[in-house]
Amino acid sequence: MICLYHQQFGKTLYGSASPRTHRSPFDHKQIRFLKPFNVLPFVEERTDEDRFTNLELVVDKKLQLELIPYGSNNFTSQGFTSSLLAPHIERILEVLSACPRKYVLFCGRIFEAFFHQYIIHTHVFHLKKNDGTQTQNKARFSNIRLTFKNKTLHAGIAHSFAQQGIPMGAYGHQCKTLYDV
Repeated sequence: MICLYHQQFGKTLYGSASPRTHRSPFDHKQIRFLKPFNVLPFVEERTDEDRFTNLELVVDKKLQLELIPYGSNNFTSQGFTSSLLAPHIERILEVLSACPRKYVLFCGRIFEAFFHQYIIHTHVFHLKKNDGTQTQNKARFSNIRLTFKNKTLHAGIAHSFAQQGIPMGAYGHQCKTLYDV
């Protein structure tokens, strides 16, 4: 029962039988970022029902693992070393390499420190805002290739995912384009 609860957590939070009182800016951000990858069956959002459908999908229909699954608002990664996080990274790589995956994305610049030796190329670019102008700050994305237990895993680091104020849909689109290069 507990496993089913977690497998359908999006349904619990956003499904038709839910109270629909849960609000998560992070879940909306994930939708904007992941839409360009075309791996989840998002619907065009015309109604509240459509919005809740997409929120349910973004939670339930992807594998999301947290490097440190107990963050809080005042959480800091300061002091984390590669050796300290090695068991966590190994656990994640074990799961990721268990079956073929179309996309593997590590969201956040912290992953550069742990995967720097596997980076093939880092792309630095401006994004176009909704009003047609360019962002002042540049965004970053890296292609990486990991070998784990004799399996090669192609992945990407979305360094700028946590950056406030970037046009997330445009960032997702650019990351997808660069991932597929």
